[in-house]
Amino acid sequence: MKLITQVILLVAMSFTLVSCSGDKSGGADKVTTITITANDQMQYDKTEFKVKSGDKIRLVLKNIGTMPKTAMGHNVTILKAGESAEAFGAAIPETNEGTLENDFLPPSMADKVFVHTDMTGGGETTEITFTAPAPGTYEYLCTFPAHYMTMHGKMIVE
Repeated sequence: MKLITQVILLVAMSFTLVSCSGDKSGGADKVTTITITANDQMQYDKTEFKVKSGDKIRLVLKNIGTMPKTAMGHNVTILKAGESAEAFGAAIPETNEGTLENDFLPPSMADKVFVHTDMTGGGETTEITFTAPAPGTYEYLCTFPAHYMTMHGKMIVE
């Protein structure tokens, strides 16, 4: 009888230890999805969004317009902290390096870019996944020629 009591006690303790162990991943597999739409009127539906530093972010761009990429392409280019969307957008034509093939992202300005989506035409969707950087404000814009004037915003990392 004493052996049975010890076995039951051992099994009960094992269940207790297993149930207390919990998930140590801290939600590492959690992905925050941010969806931005763009249209033929050169507008994003969001001019600001907030994320937490270190979180995995899935950024979806839906071009709800109807015009082709060659006439009214849109992307989302998030710049590094401290970079200005207005200054970046204005400088693109001066480089003579921005083309539709490189999403109007001049190679000589690549060091100012944190991440960017592909250029989309009407009815197209694209997405990127990245880890949110250090806390701060990160400006974003569409790099299609002249679109930065109306298509810009801020990613605020907390």
